[in-house]
Amino acid sequence: MKYDASMKVLVETHLDDWLALVPRKPTGPVRIIDADLATVTADADKVLLIEDPVPWILHLELQSKRDPSLEWRVPWYNSLLEYKHKCLVHSLVVLLTKEAQTPGLTGEWVRGFPGEPAYRYLRYQLVRAWELHAEELAKGGWGTFPLAPLCDDAPPILPDLVERMMHRLVSEHPDRTEAGTLAVATDILLGLRYDREMTKLMMEKVMNSLDLSHSHGYQLILEKGKAEGKAAGKAEGRLETLHTTILRLGKKKFGEPSAEVLKEFMGISDERRLTELSERILDVETWKELLAPQD
Repeated sequence: MKYDASMKVLVETHLDDWLALVPRKPTGPVRIIDADLATVTADADKVLLIEDPVPWILHLELQSKRDPSLEWRVPWYNSLLEYKHKCLVHSLVVLLTKEAQTPGLTGEWVRGFPGEPAYRYLRYQLVRAWELHAEELAKGGWGTFPLAPLCDDAPPILPDLVERMMHRLVSEHPDRTEAGTLAVATDILLGLRYDREMTKLMMEKVMNSLDLSHSHGYQLILEKGKAEGKAAGKAEGRLETLHTTILRLGKKKFGEPSAEVLKEFMGISDERRLTELSERILDVETWKELLAPQD
């Protein structure tokens, strides 16, 4: 959660730097709008309204770990945002680590029956952080500045890059408290790819030179991380309860599930679907019927 929180702070404080990743350049004001799609239990990472002559939305998803559901959620969020705000939507997925890459995340979403033209097609933008250029990021806008160490072309001697980045941060950034926030974000993102003991020693000297006690951005990272971690903990608790309850009732009614069935069942992380299974368990006779897709 700390990775997600730090990235969202970077987006909130430096919108222009993130918009630079998009080939469509805004000409009007940009503001963050409500990302809640609560009517369908969905919540996108960040949603920006670009008030050009023809307004449009940038839907931004930041991913630091593997999540096979993301390839399904991107077109879902895109459609829901277009429906809710009645304007065109550009979806941008930024993968922070190679672990976050899944076969279905290609930049295109195509659905169709075999031998027939696709009935649904969405092209979205996919940015892999490790394919960006470390030196350009380290010298560029502050919003994407902390991504530099995540690039494959980062210098082999990583401390040299980080030291140069922090020197620039301390000497060039006009706001000392925000510089502290960017240093914290860089430190957190380093943990996605490098050994924490090494990065701790690497950042210790720099962090000591920056007073973070008055950094509003740093406090926001901490608060968001705590809030999102608490929410995630509650969600995981509900999922665990549903899994346990359905498994117990299923064993009593259907018998022990096979290893294949158990793997499929335990892989379900959609709370809504698990709730549906718990309600349907009395109406079916086998594990196969229970897990079969519903029309």
